[in-house]
Amino acid sequence: MGNTDVSEAKQRFENLDIMRGLTITMLMLTMVPWLSGYYIVNRVALEPGFYGVVDNALFMTIYFLFIGKAVYLFAFMFGIGISIQIKNARARLQPDFNAYFIRRMLWLLLFGVLNSVFLWPGDVLRFYALVGLLLLPIACYPQRVLLILAAVAIFYPLVMLLLDYYFALGLPSLPRGSVILPEYSLYIHQSGSYWDFMANNVTDSLARFLRRLRLSNGEGFKLFASMLIGVLIGRSSMLSNVDLYRGKLKQYILWILPVSAFSEGIYTLARYGNVEAEWLCFLREPGIGKILYQLLHTLGTLGLAISYLCIVALVLQNEKFYRKLHVFSYVGRGALTNYILMVFFAGLVFYGPFGLGFYGQLSFAMSLILFISIFSIQIVLCRLWFMHFKMGPLEKVWRKLAN
Repeated sequence: MGNTDVSEAKQRFENLDIMRGLTITMLMLTMVPWLSGYYIVNRVALEPGFYGVVDNALFMTIYFLFIGKAVYLFAFMFGIGISIQIKNARARLQPDFNAYFIRRMLWLLLFGVLNSVFLWPGDVLRFYALVGLLLLPIACYPQRVLLILAAVAIFYPLVMLLLDYYFALGLPSLPRGSVILPEYSLYIHQSGSYWDFMANNVTDSLARFLRRLRLSNGEGFKLFASMLIGVLIGRSSMLSNVDLYRGKLKQYILWILPVSAFSEGIYTLARYGNVEAEWLCFLREPGIGKILYQLLHTLGTLGLAISYLCIVALVLQNEKFYRKLHVFSYVGRGALTNYILMVFFAGLVFYGPFGLGFYGQLSFAMSLILFISIFSIQIVLCRLWFMHFKMGPLEKVWRKLAN
């Protein structure tokens, strides 16, 4: 009986590692437009349409399937991890867990800050760390309370935008992304000095961080809600007893997937499609149209992220698919290391200050092929690493620093 319990626990953690590894892979795909410079060249009106129909179609496909969804899916995994840590700490009667967890989040915050300054201003670790600190005092609240908090976090920005539209509340406006000119960004990334590159990263990363707090996209609120949902999933036995919840998971997919795919499809067309239909133009206009636009995006990103989680949970119950996807468990075990390495290796290819300087010079298709090739090498390296070690290198450093 004891061996059976150990085997089931091992299987559960391997499933979580596979899910985490697949999520990191999705995150890699979402980083391609920004790390390669495609977004700057083709989306900030320097040379609109420069790369042609195929590249634009590829970009819209990646945007529709993964951009936004991978961040929230990883937030689910982050919340699940926090829930498991708290559960294990209680089982071991670990009195200093809160102090350990706070140190862990503060070190993660530092990793994120260093990544955003030295490598990529689009880093997501900083926000995960800060939201993780917010979760600590409330993660043990009753399920109903956490569900209410998650719902409030999701819909609060939309309600406030609606109230602002009708009653002119004068909500403060925060910066919208980068505050530097696209031409200067191209120069910095292609042939600028590393000092200028870091200075640009500091400015850009602060603007991107503040953008997550804007009510007009509600991204920070949705990340918080996603982690709360992850905590609730981790508390339940849904991922450890998938067979028991198979019917419910299928129902979630049948109900959520079509609605979220439709919502995100409309949002993607309105934002990046070259379709000038009157109803799409309405969604681009300030006021009610813009609020509906954000509602579609909220339903689309969160709904697709939840659908992906349910689909993967069910797929992993099939032995054939489990064996094929097991390679991603190595990526999941070294999630932090793989995330940082992906940015670093991409920098060696695209950034001029310390790499080859192909930023903004390759087609999206070619950039995508390069990213997939680099990540494939990372998967091989992960497999070799975990043949000899139990933890990824950065994960080991992170644990030692937090202890």
